Amino acid sequence: NNEPYDEQVLKSMEEKFGEKLWVNRFPKDFGAMSKLLPTLERMSEEDAYVLLIDDDINYDCRLIESLVDTAQTERHACVANFGFVMADGMIYNQAFAGILYDKKIFPKDFIPWVKKVLEHPDCFRADDFLVSYYFRKHGIKAKTLGFEYPTPILCSEFDYGHGPDAL
Repeated sequence: NNEPYDEQVLKSMEEKFGEKLWVNRFPKDFGAMSKLLPTLERMSEEDAYVLLIDDDINYDCRLIESLVDTAQTERHACVANFGFVMADGMIYNQAFAGILYDKKIFPKDFIPWVKKVLEHPDCFRADDFLVSYYFRKHGIKAKTLGFEYPTPILCSEFDYGHGPDAL
């Protein structure tokens, strides 16, 4: 979107995190894929993780640590906080609950494939399904924390997550 950020908040974040933080603004709307696609296009580092979280979810304070710990033992995998297994065995991870990608898992054809698929209106809000399908098709591992822990990490939405701008 093109709404301006609160400059004081940005300045405070830049002072705290320095070059480790960047705000990725982009001119084209990729629907629900807008968090992942432009980020992958901009990142030059191959040995890096991409963490996706929503700004309208209250996350468990251990979430990021759990995602990173699992990703370090499950290299070359997508690690999510929440997901489920489809009838055909495909692991369907959901990014709203927090998801961590090892950048190395994305083959060179992923971005062009997604852009082509997003031309169909039914796919515009189907980011989790598209990524899960692509990973299954290409044999890329997917891991969901809730399957491994006896008590899944729970998330609760704030009221403003139900507004008209929520995806």
